[in-house]
Amino acid sequence: MKALILYFSGTGNTKYVANLFSQALSAKGVSVQTRSIEEPQPIEPGYDFLVVGCPKYYEYPAMFLLQYLRKALPAAQQQTPTLAFCTQASAVKTDFTGLAKILQQKNHELQVTQFFTIANDLMFFGGFAPTPAQEAQTNREKAAQAVPGLVETFLAGQRQTEKIAPFLRPVYHAVAAGCTATMPLFAMKYAASDACIGCGLCAKSCPKSNIQMVEKRPEFGKNCIFCTRCINLCPAHAILYGGKQYPQYVCRG
Repeated sequence: MKALILYFSGTGNTKYVANLFSQALSAKGVSVQTRSIEEPQPIEPGYDFLVVGCPKYYEYPAMFLLQYLRKALPAAQQQTPTLAFCTQASAVKTDFTGLAKILQQKNHELQVTQFFTIANDLMFFGGFAPTPAQEAQTNREKAAQAVPGLVETFLAGQRQTEKIAPFLRPVYHAVAAGCTATMPLFAMKYAASDACIGCGLCAKSCPKSNIQMVEKRPEFGKNCIFCTRCINLCPAHAILYGGKQYPQYVCRG
C-alpha cells in the first residue's frame, strides 16, 4: 500500500506534523512519499491513500492550497481515502467542507480531519500573541501522541471529521476569502531594516517568488501569502512588517 502526503509549511509546524504522519504510516507498513506543494514535479498517480496538510487562515484551510489541489491533483481512477489536517495557534474547529468538495471532484473521499494547535507565527496581526516556547513544545508533543491513533482510524476506513455548525460555514469561507483577497494590500507593509546583509535568503525561500533582490536589498511584491518565512528565516532579523520588528519563530521539531 502507498500513501502520498502533500503539505505546505511556512515556518515548520505543518511539515513537523506531516513527518509525524509519515512515521506513523510507515510503522503500519505503508510506503510513504512526503512532498511539499512547492516541488515542481507533477503528482504521480498510483497511491492508495492521500494526506493533505496546511496552515489554516481564520478557521479555513489556506486558499492557496485549495487552488493547488484544483490544478495539480489528478483525478483518481478509484476512490481514494484522504486525511486532512491544519495547523495554527487557534483552538477553534476548522471548516473542511470546501476542501472536501474539491477532493470529491477528484474522486478522493475525505474521511478524517484534524486541527492541531501548535504555535502562532502571525504575530503582527492584532489578537495573535506569540506562543511561549514551552507551550509550543507541549503542543508538538500532543500532536505526536495523537497522530498514531488518527492513522489507525484512517487505515481502518473509519470516519472521524470535525463538525462545525452549518451556519458558520459561509462565515468562515467569507472571512477566509476576504482576507485572501486583501493580502496584496497588507503585503505592501513589508520592508528590510538597515540590519539587512543582502544575503538574499528571503528571496530564495519565498514560496511565491514575491521578493526580488535589487542592489542587494529585498523588494516585496503583492503576491504574498503571509507564510512569514522571510521574517523568521532572516539571519539578521532584518525583515520588518509595518515598520516593526517581530520575534522570530521557526519550528525545529
